[in-house]
Amino acid sequence: MRPKDRKSTDSKENDLQGGYWESRPGDKVIRHPRERQISPIQFTIESAKSIPFLLQYPFLVAYCFIVIIVICSTLLTLPMMNSTGNTTPYIDAFFTTISALTVTGLTINNSAVDWTAAGQAVILCMIFVGGLAYMLTVILCVIMIRNRSQISNKQSSLGIVNTIHWKNLARLAVKIGLFAIGIQVIGLVLLLIKFWFVSSPGEAIFQAMFQSISSFNNAGFVILNETQSLASYKADDFLLGVTALLILSGSISYWVIFDILRRKRFLTLTLNTKLVLIGSGALILLGAFAFLTFEYNNPVFFDQLTFWGKLKASLFESISGRTAGFTVVDYRETSHHTNFVFVFLMLIGGASASVAGGLKINTLMIVIVGSFFILRGGRRAGIFGRQITYKQVNGAIILVFMVLGTIFFTTFMLMLTDPRFLFKDLLFESASALGTAGLSTGITSELSVSGKIIIVFNMLFGRLGLLLMAMFLMKRHETNNYRYAEERIILG
Repeated sequence: MRPKDRKSTDSKENDLQGGYWESRPGDKVIRHPRERQISPIQFTIESAKSIPFLLQYPFLVAYCFIVIIVICSTLLTLPMMNSTGNTTPYIDAFFTTISALTVTGLTINNSAVDWTAAGQAVILCMIFVGGLAYMLTVILCVIMIRNRSQISNKQSSLGIVNTIHWKNLARLAVKIGLFAIGIQVIGLVLLLIKFWFVSSPGEAIFQAMFQSISSFNNAGFVILNETQSLASYKADDFLLGVTALLILSGSISYWVIFDILRRKRFLTLTLNTKLVLIGSGALILLGAFAFLTFEYNNPVFFDQLTFWGKLKASLFESISGRTAGFTVVDYRETSHHTNFVFVFLMLIGGASASVAGGLKINTLMIVIVGSFFILRGGRRAGIFGRQITYKQVNGAIILVFMVLGTIFFTTFMLMLTDPRFLFKDLLFESASALGTAGLSTGITSELSVSGKIIIVFNMLFGRLGLLLMAMFLMKRHETNNYRYAEERIILG
């Protein structure tokens, strides 16, 4: 190449690098890829240390429950806890501890007679811790799972911002605790008006406190001088009314109550709140109608009551029997039809994120809505202008089958361990334990040791097992990038 051509070429290259070169007639431009700019950038990311499955939040709560169970059951065996001054058999203390911590209410011993004031105080502390800790666990787990799985959304369906920090979680926990304690204090003051004129001041305060805490936490424990729960107070509208309101406050959940107070109109409520209110109202009406219909002419406990008295007693049984276990009747004397309806109600229980146990009203409503749209051939399940995901519908159906399978298995096992009892009584007892409702046909204390262990399993599974399974279903994600070929199966 001649020097002149080389100089011209160098000038072109300099102009090209400067970004202002213009082509001339006869120039041939050859472009090469800018390898440094288009080459992939390589960097290393340190893998995040995931928390082991058995050390996640719900399991930590279960471990705390185990520690509390060991300590409190050991305390209840001490002679100072027993009114006779004797050592309580460990199986009885263990059963009472599980029943109190899971706020079930099934008892082997008479809480008003067999335990001293110290024993009753230990039971009261377990009820308070068991109810509040469970409610906080459910709410915080739901928030953390939604925060991880829906981090791209600004707001979840429950109206809570997903990007929540630990300080906000702690603030929410304090708010929930103050809410629960505040309602129980209000209940204490109202009940104190009732007990102040019939007992000494110290006894009245303790009875009012025990009844308020037991009612709000849907525990069903009673220390009044009555052998059969609240049977002597079936005509006392004030006591039954306050107890019923406390039960509803605890079983309807913190989210629902605050959503009602914040929005105040049904149309503006969240879908969760609407389903809980509709489901709760329907179940209360169903239970009250069934009890009033089947027990209207029962002379054992309705003989001296007017129609309105029977209606109020039936309404109280429907509210309490589904979640709390307080009762003004003896379920050994009720009809088979009544007991069958209440088996269904106890298995459903209260609302999610409340102190109540059971399958939960939210789960039932999701299954009903999803089944309705499936029967209509719809592709999506929804109501009130909101869509329910198929993941939630499938999870709710799984929980239903788990509850039905558990009640079938445990009732069958009770038939093997305690064959002297009728099937209907064993089914009622098993459903009461699994739904942590607390109603009984009077066979709890007469069960064998194996039967009591089965009931204990039901109480723990109904309280913690269903919670862990629900949390697992909420976190479950589809990871497979393939699917098998479809094949039709004959139905019906």
